Amino acid sequence: DQSMSAVAEQSQYYKVVVVDKFSCEYAKDVYVSVMPSPTIFIKGDSAACLNTPAKLWVWGDADSYVWNTGVTKDTLTIIPQQASTYEVTGTYSGTGCKTKKQVKVKVNPLPEISVTGPSAICEGETATLIAFGGESFLWQQVFMGDSFMVVPDSTTIYHVIGTDTNGCSNEIQYKLIVNKKPELVLHGNQPICDGDQLNLWVEGAQTFLWDDGTPRSSVTRTPSLTTTSYWVEGSTNGCVTRLDIPIEVNPNPTVSIQGKADVCSGDSVTLFAIGASHYQWGTGETLNQITKSLERTQTFYVTGTSDANCQGVASYEVKVHPMPNFAITGPITVCEDSAVTLSAKGVEFECTFQWNNGAVGSELTAYVKDTTVFEVVAKETSYGCMSVQSHTVYTLPYPELSFDGDTKVCRGVAVNLSALGAYSYKWSNGATTSNFLDSLDNSTTIWVEGTTNGCTSRLNIPIVVLDKPFLWTDGKTTICSGDSLTLMARGAANYVWNGSTQGAFFKSFPTNSSYIKL
Repeated sequence: DQSMSAVAEQSQYYKVVVVDKFSCEYAKDVYVSVMPSPTIFIKGDSAACLNTPAKLWVWGDADSYVWNTGVTKDTLTIIPQQASTYEVTGTYSGTGCKTKKQVKVKVNPLPEISVTGPSAICEGETATLIAFGGESFLWQQVFMGDSFMVVPDSTTIYHVIGTDTNGCSNEIQYKLIVNKKPELVLHGNQPICDGDQLNLWVEGAQTFLWDDGTPRSSVTRTPSLTTTSYWVEGSTNGCVTRLDIPIEVNPNPTVSIQGKADVCSGDSVTLFAIGASHYQWGTGETLNQITKSLERTQTFYVTGTSDANCQGVASYEVKVHPMPNFAITGPITVCEDSAVTLSAKGVEFECTFQWNNGAVGSELTAYVKDTTVFEVVAKETSYGCMSVQSHTVYTLPYPELSFDGDTKVCRGVAVNLSALGAYSYKWSNGATTSNFLDSLDNSTTIWVEGTTNGCTSRLNIPIVVLDKPFLWTDGKTTICSGDSLTLMARGAANYVWNGSTQGAFFKSFPTNSSYIKL
């Protein structure tokens, strides 16, 4: 053969004989020097877990290494699917000498991990997950143990790694669905007033249950003032939300009306509404008080509204009583400074009377100096209803009497007087004409009454009856013809001579004897 193989255990010569075609032999000694091979060792995982990386590494004095997987590093990472033999060749770079080593890696199956627990919970609830199939467990890379208690906010995938006695680990995922609790939205007509119906309805869930067992989304209630709350539960996907509903029931205002309950016809009455913030009267007014003039009994209504918009109603009857109906009887004219008697008559019920001059009673007697208006207030004794009547008494003047004539007469001479200033007359001597003609024996006072419109005046007239004077003269009564005659009258106050010459002295120049009249 042209080649040979041999395992050299040590350095030595080898003899090579070559025979050519001519059978000529040629011999040559070849020295084969045996160089030492590298010394190498394999360490690492003799057993690996299925689908789990395992690591082998070689160490020794070789300059390079080649694994049968083609890896040329001193470290080999493998993921064996079954038991396998791995070989590494170590080589000296100078001599090329090589050493091979093998290692068999056993593949252990992964543990079959399972998890039990709820597949779905409601937000805010606690779930306990329990792992099976391993000797130890690691949840979420943090928590150790076979059970794991969680309170997730939302749907979460949990990871658990289970490790068996071979140290093989398997990881599984567990999806825990977190269902949102329904968000209930409440609608209603709160707040309400006492006695009103409360309508409540909710949205946001699939089914509902109220505190009274009503299984629908809406209820109608009539809560009292002492009712504080209701509740309703809404359920969606088994998750329940309870909504506590505070109830606000406002009291209705206690409205009342104050004012006079009895008035007189034609009087004004002021009524006050109390107990609320705003008011609406049946007569249209919106203030808390109204004033009305009444002619008949009437019932007033007012609706009071509180600041919470609750209402109360009040009514109030005002009885209207009639005014006293009467009249004043009596004269309408009297003479000045005369007494007049007036009477209030025709009243239908018991009354008191007050006259404007201070007198009381249904009848009045008063002296009237000049024209006077009398008023009397009739006041009904039960309710004080009053009415007023007036009566004007006109005064007539007394006639202003005067007279013409001489009040001084001589004895035996008739007194002749004429009365003036009246319609009719009456003299103290019984005469009923305007003239007085009578002879008086002595001085006296006569009177005359003059009447006009029934008013009579009396005029007293003093009459002086004079005695006739006793006359005499001083002077010569016998003279010569043509001489001056001077006489002086005596015995009177005034003198008239011969019917014309006045004075106490009389002078003349008589030519014959004659009588001189004094």
